[in-house]
Amino acid sequence: MADVVVAIPTFRRPQWLTRLLLALAALETDARVTIVVADNDADERQGLEACGTLVREGYRWPVEAVVVAERGISQVRNALVAKALSLHDGPFFLAMLDDDEWPESNWLENLLHVQRETGADIVQGPVLCEFPHAPKPWAVLANTCIPPRTGSGPIAQADAGGNVLIASGCLRAAPDPWFDPRFGLTGGEDKDFFTNMAHRGARFAWAEDAVAHTSIPESRMGLDWALKRAFRAGNCDLRIAFKYDRSLTRLAREGSKLAGALMLSPLAFIAGAASPKRRAHAAVTFARALGKAAVPLGAEYREYHRTHGL
Repeated sequence: MADVVVAIPTFRRPQWLTRLLLALAALETDARVTIVVADNDADERQGLEACGTLVREGYRWPVEAVVVAERGISQVRNALVAKALSLHDGPFFLAMLDDDEWPESNWLENLLHVQRETGADIVQGPVLCEFPHAPKPWAVLANTCIPPRTGSGPIAQADAGGNVLIASGCLRAAPDPWFDPRFGLTGGEDKDFFTNMAHRGARFAWAEDAVAHTSIPESRMGLDWALKRAFRAGNCDLRIAFKYDRSLTRLAREGSKLAGALMLSPLAFIAGAASPKRRAHAAVTFARALGKAAVPLGAEYREYHRTHGL
């Protein structure tokens, strides 16, 4: 029987956190589960209050809730890892879900099954977006989350910090902080973490049937947010790439790709004028390229200054 700590970062979304905790209470699993919640709001502490309410009502799993005063998603994830490690002397798995997500009832068992079958250190599952209404093409592009892949099995690397199972050995072998604080307000801390794990020799796998869902709020449906999101993604991707490889070969390759995107995206936008999907793709590609171009200037888009949700 596996020991699993489900780690949840939260900030001012108590309704969604409650939905997630209730979904976790309905899991069909033989694992020994502990829930750890890190509330990044030291003033209102709405996440702690939501946890306390369920615990007083006889919640199924043990719940450990902590407050992280310093603002930033990296800081919260680091607090979750530290708390999880303090709860177990032996091997366990850390399962991460974001507070706007909720898993299907067989989610955890499917993650554990793929881990046993593959021996992977890190297992990722799909996160399906739930939109409040039919999305425009740019909203689909900007909110891809973790889209499904066909079939379970080994993959090169995980992509995001939602819906992921991590063997505790990976965490104990890596130095604290596990998530780089420099990505605390921009995001990208999860991709940086997985890139670091890959460099350390971690093995990754995909669990096709370990499905989680996420709510997309109205504030993430507009074109302006989609372009900012693309800018942030390109900016973080290049910062991560250069963090691990600043060779002349890498600089030349990234420069060539960037120049091509900046030149071809406007042409693609014009050529696809009759197709909203093609226009959206070209606009998002251009914004992503601008985000990369901003890296040498030290420019960043701090997405986590704002909370999207209820």
